[in-house]
Amino acid sequence: MMAMKKFSNSESGFVNIGDTFMNKLLYFPYISIPKSKWLVQTLLYWDEVASIVPFEFTSRPDRLDKHMQILINEQLVTQIFPEDYVSELPDFTENFLRYVDSDPIIKNRSSLVKNNGIITNTNKIHVGKLSDISYQLVERGLAKKEGNWLKVESYTAESFMTYLAILIGQKTGFVPSTDRYSGLSKLLIPEGKVDKLSIKNRISDEFRAEILERIMPVPRYVGDISDILRFKHKYYNELKRFRGFIESFLIDIEIINDEELREVRVNRFLEEAKEEIEYLKEKMSFFGGVNIDFVTLCSLSSIIYPIASGIQDDNIIEVMGAAPGLLGAIYSTIFSSNIGELRRKPLAYAAILSSNNRLLGKNNYI
Repeated sequence: MMAMKKFSNSESGFVNIGDTFMNKLLYFPYISIPKSKWLVQTLLYWDEVASIVPFEFTSRPDRLDKHMQILINEQLVTQIFPEDYVSELPDFTENFLRYVDSDPIIKNRSSLVKNNGIITNTNKIHVGKLSDISYQLVERGLAKKEGNWLKVESYTAESFMTYLAILIGQKTGFVPSTDRYSGLSKLLIPEGKVDKLSIKNRISDEFRAEILERIMPVPRYVGDISDILRFKHKYYNELKRFRGFIESFLIDIEIINDEELREVRVNRFLEEAKEEIEYLKEKMSFFGGVNIDFVTLCSLSSIIYPIASGIQDDNIIEVMGAAPGLLGAIYSTIFSSNIGELRRKPLAYAAILSSNNRLLGKNNYI
């Protein structure tokens, strides 16, 4: 497949709408992004999606699952190498170990392992992500080494991957996100010291997920994954307006302190958005899907009325035979004007996505 350019509009990872909204997502906690509805939705909403991949995998791409290899080869997912960042992060090891030694859940699990020598639930993390932390976790009874991998106690592993993803996101301009668990950002905030920024970020993440689930229907997976890239290229202006509209709303509700009022505002937004999307779908279907026939064209514009009213029974066949060229020109003008106006609406991208399933391999849905 011919290479297509990335969608980022600047090196900093922001879209052009006031240079305010980040448009790049960093997946965690795993290396390979699972084939899922979440993945399709993510690829269709964000300009660039990345995953944290150990540098060692560049020489052995076969270690990635086949689906991940396709995502990378089709330039739908970017690889971010943790080794490029962990050594540059000040006190990277010390700060995480300080957290490990102060978290009561981790301390309790460390004691249990030391008493019985068994780590009951573990997640594997590549040593390329851990740096010097790997040896310290082994000493604390929270991990066991297996070649270039570490089997880490699950709660500790999830905490570390959240820690790593947030820090790399800060360095690269990517927004950390996951489909596997939620709310782990709370683990990084000591009890009684929850800061306003963390609360805002958590609110935005949760409501963004809810909004996209409700107004941006997508298939669970797409047979030809490159269709996603082609779709985004074709409707990129609509995507920018749609994402800007959603992110602006998220910023607006961040300042609402009342949780109940915030929920009311979100529900109202969703109701109005769904009504607007249905309206746009109907209008787009009308202007974009009807056949060019005499009756339809006469209903589109009063400009055509004199032509219709001048037809007599004795010459209707002649007029009908001659009309399509002129009426086709009129129809094209009306179509381009109206469809262009509709596609400039903020929610047009969701309407197009919902009504143009054929662009995403309709027969491959599950």
